[in-house]
Amino acid sequence: MKFKFAVLLFASFYLAACAHTPTKGDKMLSASNQAKELGNTWDQGNQLVSKGIAQQKNGMNLISEGEAQVAKGEKLIAEGDKITKEGKQQIIYGKKLQQESENNFNERFPASALNKKAGEI
Repeated sequence: MKFKFAVLLFASFYLAACAHTPTKGDKMLSASNQAKELGNTWDQGNQLVSKGIAQQKNGMNLISEGEAQVAKGEKLIAEGDKITKEGKQQIIYGKKLQQESENNFNERFPASALNKKAGEI
């Protein structure tokens, strides 16, 4: 009985040792699985690079568009400043003409209604 047990024990250790030693085929399959994983990772990286390049291009286009709009806005602001200054000068000159006209009218027509204050007849 002890002999059978010893043979059985030896056989199971032998089979266990053989079962854990990878064959060339196992090594090849393992290497191919690792290569496949590396290939998948590389493809994922390649997709990210392509996506990043497209995003960079889009970002640069947006920057260019924004800079063009800023330049256009600065021209509009400069034109608005110029027109505002011209308008201010016209107001000043217009008020001067009004005052001069009133003064001339009052000198030439002293009896007119412009010289009378509210409530006077």
